[in-house]
Amino acid sequence: MLDTILNLDDNVEVIHYSKQNEQWDIILKLITKATSCPSCNCVSTRIHSKYTRRIQDLPMNNLMVCFTIQLNKWYCDNSVCQTKIFTERLSWLESYRRRTKRCEDVLRKIAFSTSCLQAEKISYELKVPASNDTLLRIIKNTFQWDVFFVFGN
Repeated sequence: MLDTILNLDDNVEVIHYSKQNEQWDIILKLITKATSCPSCNCVSTRIHSKYTRRIQDLPMNNLMVCFTIQLNKWYCDNSVCQTKIFTERLSWLESYRRRTKRCEDVLRKIAFSTSCLQAEKISYELKVPASNDTLLRIIKNTFQWDVFFVFGN
């Protein structure tokens, strides 16, 4: 089980995990010493603060999986950069999202293969709960990006 989690990122450390109420609760911590500013790519080594996010992942052993991950906010030391404080970016998690990329990919496939009302029922059965509105939003976001890249807006 922990192998799957550790494959997400080399800088992930599992602090604690427990099984409660049909769900795995896993507490993760990132152990990065430095990261790049998303605006100017300047490497920063100064931590501003820490915060936590709750993230849903694909189920394991027919149980829901929820990560509580402790992330860092960093100072950008580049004096010409507009961004003074930024949050750590992860390859397996989009900014502001509450699900891992692989979890959203599964929901996207379910939503495109059936109606969103049916997809909602299927997602709950698969232990990746998502409302029909969320599934519609995933479809809409997929098309917005496709149109953006096709027309170059």
